[in-house]
Amino acid sequence: MNPLISEIFLEFDTGIPVYKQIFNQLSAVIASGRLTDGDKLPSIRELSSSLGINPNTVARAFLELEMKGYIEPQRGNGTFVSSRQNAEEPSPAEKKVLLERLFNKFIAEANCMGISRTDVIRYLKTK
Repeated sequence: MNPLISEIFLEFDTGIPVYKQIFNQLSAVIASGRLTDGDKLPSIRELSSSLGINPNTVARAFLELEMKGYIEPQRGNGTFVSSRQNAEEPSPAEKKVLLERLFNKFIAEANCMGISRTDVIRYLKTK
């Protein structure tokens, strides 16, 4: 088991969403220097299984960590602490990739609720 997993403690009665607790704790571990550039994180499946929570919850925390520049996924290799963790804003190309991932996850969740892609786009155009 990855030693990082033993450092994550979840409190289910605090009112703080579980994904946010994971985000806060992992970002603190990275900011403290206990995890540095290139260190591998446990997989979403491994972390969710060890914590006894839904993998989508961990995936949401990882997406937020990625959007803030703390971590970066490497297809087929896992997720690693980013070398650009102190960067203020992703590049335009990175923004496009992040937005596409976020949008696709949003559309998938909306579809599960019976909301079509067309309905989502129609709604977004009013905002």
